[in-house]
Amino acid sequence: MRNQTVLLITPWEREGGIATYSRYISSELDSLVDIKVYPWDYESFILRGLGLELFKYSFLKSLLDADTVHIQYTFGRYVLSTLPLVFLSKMFGCNLVITQHERFDNLIFEELIHYYHQVIYFGFDSVIVHTKTRKEIVWSGHHDKVEVIPHGVICRDSCKIVPDAIEEIVIPGMVRPNKRHDNLIKSLEYLPARIEIQMVGRKDSMSFPLIGDLIGNGYFSEIECLVNSSSISNRVEWCQEFVSEDDLFHIIDSADLIVLPYDSSSAMSGIIAHCVSFKTPVLVTGSETFRDVFSEDEVFLDGNSPKEIASSVMRAQDQVVRQKIINELSEKSIEYSWREIANCTAKTYSC
Repeated sequence: MRNQTVLLITPWEREGGIATYSRYISSELDSLVDIKVYPWDYESFILRGLGLELFKYSFLKSLLDADTVHIQYTFGRYVLSTLPLVFLSKMFGCNLVITQHERFDNLIFEELIHYYHQVIYFGFDSVIVHTKTRKEIVWSGHHDKVEVIPHGVICRDSCKIVPDAIEEIVIPGMVRPNKRHDNLIKSLEYLPARIEIQMVGRKDSMSFPLIGDLIGNGYFSEIECLVNSSSISNRVEWCQEFVSEDDLFHIIDSADLIVLPYDSSSAMSGIIAHCVSFKTPVLVTGSETFRDVFSEDEVFLDGNSPKEIASSVMRAQDQVVRQKIINELSEKSIEYSWREIANCTAKTYSC
């Protein structure tokens, strides 16, 4: 398969998100196929949304040399560019693969956009999703071409040492309504005074021409009010500055406990992948999506209830419970290593 040329179209010259995912998987794919990267980093809504760049000579030349085109995808990064991209790829006789990173629940006109994707999937030979739950939201007529390939992780040899007690809870990542920072902060009312929360993430923002901001400021105002509440203001630290990947790694590696009380509709989380990599104890909402990833019941919590979140945190104070979680993370770090994920991904290129 090494002589097969794969054109990987993806955000690339960026920090975090799909760009980081693509750099990791491409480094492993490079030993399996001849991988060529076409950066899709356009900030202009017109350039990234209408596909005008696809008709440049440099892109058409890359397409001419490719056997397979693989798109790392979210709707906001491509918008309507996917249509001419599918057309051109098929016109040049390329096998066409898409890794679907989109959550859908964070989009305006969610149902309409969902149907739009069911239409464009007709043009793809393989559709990669990260969990069985994400496969189920794809129209059943496409299921033969949908491959469930988990999010990759860096497999590290280091062993995690279980701390004596949990003193600090960490919730990293963009601050969005679906991540329920509000419930985590409110859980402090039911936790010992020694336990604090570290929030690491900027306010998310998503805006489009003529539509405006898609995430209301009301949620952010509520979070700020909770953080500044006189009863807990000294127990919550909110870092809103940009955090480099190395700094994020250090934060996750050194954390006593990561808590992710996401909405049950949330998709796979990159933060969870880092927790698996560093074997850092994590508690996450017990939704179908995350139950596709973990089997150990001690990992799960009820993210809708501050009191239940606190109860799960107190349960995790038991070193035996935390060791159970670490043991499963150790197993998953091997199962979901980037090398294993790259091997599974490369198989879709020959479908």
